[in-house]
Amino acid sequence: MGAHRINSMFRVIRLDVMLIAIIVSLSMPSSIQPPASGQTVVPNAPFKIVVLPDTQHYAQHFPWLLKLQTDWVASVSQSQNIVFVTQTGDIVENWDNQTQWRAADIAFTSLDGHLPYGIAPGNHDIAPDGTSPYFQQYFPLERLRNPATARFGFDQAAVAPFGSHGPNNTYRLFSAAGKQFIGINLEFCPTDDTVAWLDQTLTKFANYGAIITTHSFTSASGDRETASHSCQVWAGPGQNAATDIWDKVIAPGQHDNVLMFLSGHDIWSSAGAARRTDIVNGYPLHQMLSNYQEFKLGGEAYLRLLEFDIDKSVLNVSTYSPLTKTFKTDADNQFSLYIPFSKRFDVLTKQ
Repeated sequence: MGAHRINSMFRVIRLDVMLIAIIVSLSMPSSIQPPASGQTVVPNAPFKIVVLPDTQHYAQHFPWLLKLQTDWVASVSQSQNIVFVTQTGDIVENWDNQTQWRAADIAFTSLDGHLPYGIAPGNHDIAPDGTSPYFQQYFPLERLRNPATARFGFDQAAVAPFGSHGPNNTYRLFSAAGKQFIGINLEFCPTDDTVAWLDQTLTKFANYGAIITTHSFTSASGDRETASHSCQVWAGPGQNAATDIWDKVIAPGQHDNVLMFLSGHDIWSSAGAARRTDIVNGYPLHQMLSNYQEFKLGGEAYLRLLEFDIDKSVLNVSTYSPLTKTFKTDADNQFSLYIPFSKRFDVLTKQ
């Protein structure tokens, strides 16, 4: 076949392909066309949750870094499709230092009314008698309730999108990629009635994928924290460590909707991170520690980005600093985890 004829055929094919593309584009509903620059992403696009690890040294010595973190999160929330922010406790270094509390207060104003977030006290936020008066003063339930917005599906929720148990334990409902989630934030070493509330909340919202954040859960060695290493060393409202929460709430196997536990507290990992995965009722339940407080400048502003790719059943975890504008690329801070999103939620929606 001659070269001229081949080229002519290719030109016809190219024209046919272009014509088909134009026709498909014109007939395609706008909701499933690729988004233009600045346009809202498609519903099933990957979305992110931000984890702010222990911020105590920022509040104590480098308040501008905590503000840098929250300002950055707010500024990229649309472009990176961030739907929720959670903080791991130890907001301040000294529970009764109001200068530190005011630093945290100012930083989180960047998120108020802009992004839903969850936060609960760590051991450094709690007084020797087990109470947390300044946490409740600076982060009252009214503040954490945050106005519901259509962007996060709150206006379509059949139930109240925010709930609490006492002043220190909250949950937030949100939707993303066509799925429903619940972010739960628990106080350090919760009481028995708080653990019972967690159990009841997971049952009540069994069709919501649960992301649970509490200050102390996974150790630097990848084990679950015990009371002798946490609750009996530092004052807390109760005596339930990670092993107790696991035995009372997870081990009985009644909650297939728990996706992960997020925590900080332990400083003995040179990478600032550790993780483990257990199989519960056939599903992976991931437990992740991130805590960079012993790094330079109290953590160098590193935060965790959890990217949920529903269609691929993958959770992509990365660790980024808006200060250095770099990622930590070691295996403890950049990795992917399997979560069977579609299969899991297919099961839950049938309940």
